[in-house]
Amino acid sequence: NVAGLNSNYPDGSPELVQPCNANCTCSTQNFAPACGGTTTYFSPCFAGCSGLSEDGTKGIDCACVRLFSGNVSSEVTAGAYCPESSDCPPSTLGIFLFLLFLVMFFTFLNNTPAQISLLRAVPL
Repeated sequence: NVAGLNSNYPDGSPELVQPCNANCTCSTQNFAPACGGTTTYFSPCFAGCSGLSEDGTKGIDCACVRLFSGNVSSEVTAGAYCPESSDCPPSTLGIFLFLLFLVMFFTFLNNTPAQISLLRAVPL
């Protein structure tokens, strides 16, 4: 989830532009996710960062991160999503695959005897 895009900012606001990044004149042309605290931002600019580190992997002095998470460092990791919380429900993929296997097994289990019966019923 990206704050201001498909989820709200930590203060409940659904908008990309916040008071903490209003003076940054951020562009929505290039999506570059940035993780700050527990929030994924649209880009380091929308996290209110004043700049990037020399290697471009960290946003520095990010006003929104400082405001919403209370971090003193107020850095974001550029080009990264924040990990999802562990309270998400478990995936049902395993259950689906098991049921799919059972359906396929019993379907093909029936096909072989039916084919043999059909071949024996046809006169030579």
